[in-house]
Amino acid sequence: MPNESAPQTSDRGVLLSTASTGDPIILITVTGNITSWHTEAERQYGYGAEEMIGQSILRLVPEEHLDEYQRVVATLLRGERIEHYHMVRRRNDGSEISVLLTMSPVCDASGQIIGLSSIERQVTTEERAAHTQAYLAAVVTSSDDAIITKTLTGLVTTWNHGAERLFGYTATEMLGQSIRRLIPDDRQSEEDHILDAIRSGKRLEHYHTVRRRKDGTFVDVALTVSPVIVDGTIVGASKVARNITKQQQSARANAYLAAIVTSSDDPIVSKTLDGIVTSWNPAAERVFGYTAIEMISQSILLIIPPDRHHEEAFILGAIREGRRIEHYETIRRRKDGQLIPVSLSISPVRDESGQVIGASKIVRDLSKLERLVSQRTVELERSRDQLRSLATQLNLAEQRERKKLAAELHDHLQQLLVLGKLKLAQGKRLSMDNTACLAVLNATDEVLMNALQYTRSLVTELSPPILREHGLAASLKWLAEYMRRYDMEITVILAEEELALPEDQAILLFQSVRELLINVRKHAGTDAARVRMEWDVDGLEIEVSDEGLGFDPMMASSSTDAALPSSRFGLLSIRERMAALGGALVITSAPKLGTTAVLTLPLVKVPFPELRSELVPPASARRPRSPKAEKITVLLVDDHVMVRQGLRTILEAYSDVTLVGEASDGETAIGLVREQQPAVVIMDINMPGMDGIEATSRIVAEFPGIAVIGLSVNGTDPHNQNAMKQAGARCLLTKEAAADELYKAISSLEFPSAHT
Repeated sequence: MPNESAPQTSDRGVLLSTASTGDPIILITVTGNITSWHTEAERQYGYGAEEMIGQSILRLVPEEHLDEYQRVVATLLRGERIEHYHMVRRRNDGSEISVLLTMSPVCDASGQIIGLSSIERQVTTEERAAHTQAYLAAVVTSSDDAIITKTLTGLVTTWNHGAERLFGYTATEMLGQSIRRLIPDDRQSEEDHILDAIRSGKRLEHYHTVRRRKDGTFVDVALTVSPVIVDGTIVGASKVARNITKQQQSARANAYLAAIVTSSDDPIVSKTLDGIVTSWNPAAERVFGYTAIEMISQSILLIIPPDRHHEEAFILGAIREGRRIEHYETIRRRKDGQLIPVSLSISPVRDESGQVIGASKIVRDLSKLERLVSQRTVELERSRDQLRSLATQLNLAEQRERKKLAAELHDHLQQLLVLGKLKLAQGKRLSMDNTACLAVLNATDEVLMNALQYTRSLVTELSPPILREHGLAASLKWLAEYMRRYDMEITVILAEEELALPEDQAILLFQSVRELLINVRKHAGTDAARVRMEWDVDGLEIEVSDEGLGFDPMMASSSTDAALPSSRFGLLSIRERMAALGGALVITSAPKLGTTAVLTLPLVKVPFPELRSELVPPASARRPRSPKAEKITVLLVDDHVMVRQGLRTILEAYSDVTLVGEASDGETAIGLVREQQPAVVIMDINMPGMDGIEATSRIVAEFPGIAVIGLSVNGTDPHNQNAMKQAGARCLLTKEAAADELYKAISSLEFPSAHT
């Protein structure tokens, strides 16, 4: 803060050393009281030292210049210096003189301002005029604007540096030349108009036009043209030309932007930081129903539902912080009260200094979009359902074709191969004495065995028989065994109670589990997995899990890279397959944390019937067996005539075996058993209508003393073995082994004390 004490002696010595200039030097305090008044000041102002020491310096300042002097003092007290500043002073006799001030702050040793010094040189009228003229010349020379003078005929008489920069011509090139050199041909009439106005003493201000540079380019300028008057006579014109190209470009850009706002199909609104509307375009009128007159100067809350007023506080807070809000979906209210969905994009509006002064808002009416999206969604869902149904039908059609092809292979090719082996067995018995022939027959038998094994594998790949014969649970166990050939160890956990499913559901679920296990083998980097199936009244759940590499499901779902562990199309296929059944596939996985896939399916609980569900007739209804005779009576049951013929040929070779009948299906077999009461029934498993498992169960239940020996091309399958044993069969043989083992199995049977 300035100190009000008088300047120190050391400061005075410095100041007094300047007295040789002959100009008055006055020292004053920061409050304006005079502390030093020398002879030069007495001579210039007519006051003695005794009259001025301690008096205010304002005694020398005319009243009309007081404000000007106070501004000068304020500048000095900020630590600035003023040089060659013209001011008027009043002398003791009341006359006024012009002085040239050079003023400086006076500081103590600590740098604090303690007073002011003022060197005040009186200037004559001529000196002041010359100084003013030089000053004006300097202003003209240093001006950024073009300042030009010309005669009343348009000849250039002065040309400053600003004109050189603006138009590209030097002063040498323009002095004495016509100003029309700068005017485009289509604007020459403007100069006539300007000169006429000048001759009549008129002044033109901010006249916007276009002028031509030396290089031929055009520039937008604003002209201020004034008459030059000498001794009351107009002798020429002075012209100030300002380059307004940027302003014009900005104005055109602003006009273009204004046109965009006006013609926009979306509402565009601006508002203050208090939420007061400052602009409202025609689209806003159409969407919200309010006119611009109704909305400008009103609060934007007028179109915001009361339960969403808090949104405006959030929006304005973000705008004040200079943040932009994009695609903010919300609800707004029309003039008629209707609520409409909108998407807002809101930006801060800044002034030239970068200060946020408001907000601009673009509103997208989502009503039509939502209706369109809803319509398209319905269409897409309908198409999705159709495609899903089609995909399901195609999948089932594929499975049916597989099943059909597998049946053809099983029912014809495999049976023919079996028949061939049976015929070879007969041939081998007849050729025991012919070694060479026996060797050929053995080799042929081996070829047929290989063909039979290959056919059996092919049938399994096409459509595992166990699925349609024993259901989904048994199929999953079989699948675990099947995966061993790929060095996979699959743990299967099943519910205690078995579950009956429609064939199409069982096929699709089995297929899905198989594909998931194949994915584990290919991509998980592990040789172990677990399959868990459980169900209750709410539905069925099958979980396939591993502790392998895992993956990112989000990345897998968006990637087309077939190397990714998703096998993306495979998972999509399974997911759509499950959706078509009314179920779902849920994948949980993460890199290095393994993968769990859960198949869920709503269902109605339909447990398998017990194998021995038929009521056993009372003992009185059963015919007693006759005492053991010399021959064992046998009934052949197989749906293939050629196989029955082959078996018959084998059995007829044994004298203690008598065939009492043949049947091609389970129902016929049961009827013949009731009629013939054979000792042994040779029962094929796979037959149309009632299969061999159910027929065996019913025969054993009704006639416990009858022995049933099962036959099947897939006789080694453990599920078939278990099923026939549970049904009551004594054993299950493969058809290709029948030639060697069937008679042994029959002769090894133990019968009750009677047989037919």
